[in-house]
Amino acid sequence: MNNTRKNFIIDYIQTEINDRGLDENNQIQIDFSGLCEIEEAEEVAKELGFSTEPGQGQGVLWLYKED
Repeated sequence: MNNTRKNFIIDYIQTEINDRGLDENNQIQIDFSGLCEIEEAEEVAKELGFSTEPGQGQGVLWLYKED
């Protein structure tokens, strides 16, 4: 993954968090379908300090920070 693509995914994650915020369990469900490969999203999320789990639907991930 090149830096441009990585930065795009970082910006997308940060925008989703800024717009919708984390829920009471310190997590957010984000739809990456059509934007990038799910493996790329997982890699970037982990670099940002999030753990990931599959969400509802193809290309959807739960991102969460453990206590």
